[in-house]
Amino acid sequence: MAPRRRPREEVAEQATRQEAADAPPPQQTQPLPQDAHSGIVPPPPPRPPQAQALSWWSSEWETTFQSRPLRQIPWQEFVVSFERTFCPTYIRTERLYQFLDLQQRDSTVVQYRARFVELGHYALQIMADESLRTQQFVRGLRLELRQVLIVARVTDLDAAYQTAAVLEADTLRTCARSAEVQTQVVPTQPRQQQSSVQATPKTTTSYASTSTRTTTKSGSRRKFWRDRRQAEQRQQSVGSVQQPVGQPSQQVQRSFAGQCYRCDQIGHMARDCPLLPRVPQQ
Repeated sequence: MAPRRRPREEVAEQATRQEAADAPPPQQTQPLPQDAHSGIVPPPPPRPPQAQALSWWSSEWETTFQSRPLRQIPWQEFVVSFERTFCPTYIRTERLYQFLDLQQRDSTVVQYRARFVELGHYALQIMADESLRTQQFVRGLRLELRQVLIVARVTDLDAAYQTAAVLEADTLRTCARSAEVQTQVVPTQPRQQQSSVQATPKTTTSYASTSTRTTTKSGSRRKFWRDRRQAEQRQQSVGSVQQPVGQPSQQVQRSFAGQCYRCDQIGHMARDCPLLPRVPQQ
């Protein structure tokens, strides 16, 4: 048998139940997004580009263009205002330098022209003049194309582009033909190289033998003429006769078949040359 409750406890229990029934339901609270490491609440996500562009245009239309109708706003003014906001000055300056230093290098003429037109939006003064933009286009081409266009004196950008494209196509066709010819000639080259390598030692030996023979002949000739000259000098010294003192010295005249070293005449030696000055004896 359950114990009997007291009246006061029953009244308190009924009041608690009534308060719980009348109270509003508990609200489910979601935790704020925060970084797990630092505990800092991240900023809200950025607006999409379309919303950002629309807000910029609404403020720009009211301030810069003074709420004029769209048909009365020139396109160039809109571009200037747009680039001033979304393209800072340092970026435009960098693009301008890239345009001035643009070179074709390994790209084709079509690719070079597309890049030229793209960067030309940052050099309006050059692109506005037909002569200046043509000169800038020709200056960036490769050397072989640039020389032809300079000689042709092209003053129109479209004409310069078409001429350069035709020259480049002809050059590519010529290179392709030469490559095909080289591939056909390559198999016959090793045999020619082997024959030339085999013929090389024979040529060197022939040169060596020729030089050896020449040296031997020149040495023998020198020795022959030296021996002959010494023999003639001995004969002259033996056949000479000295006269007594007080009389002019005379020598026995002998026939000499050699050539004088002083006057280059035949029949006497240098010491007997008539051009040799004579010293009178006392």
